[in-house]
Amino acid sequence: MFCCLIQYHSAYIEVAELLVNKDPLGAVDVYSRLPTAPVPTFDDAYIFGEIVRILYKLEAYDDPRMLKNMIAMGKVMGLGIITLFLQYHSILLIGRTRSCCYLSIIRGSFRDLLV
Repeated sequence: MFCCLIQYHSAYIEVAELLVNKDPLGAVDVYSRLPTAPVPTFDDAYIFGEIVRILYKLEAYDDPRMLKNMIAMGKVMGLGIITLFLQYHSILLIGRTRSCCYLSIIRGSFRDLLV
């Protein structure tokens, strides 16, 4: 099963790289269709990061795939990497979105912020 996931990653990455310059949202669509393991791996985190990178480049901050993939990347890579990423782009993201991202990674709830 793991071997098959690695092959899927390679195929999806190659197709998305062909699309990223001419049709970036098409590349995001390709990456979004990638089957991920029940417990995402570092290979999955690369895909999540690519989706976020492309959406930031397009300034598609309100795209629902942005927050979903930021959370998924943070769960795999850790809160440290996503903290730096969110601080760098803090002007672009509203506070509630940032808070939801942090809380989803650490498995908290929005009420925790109100204390």
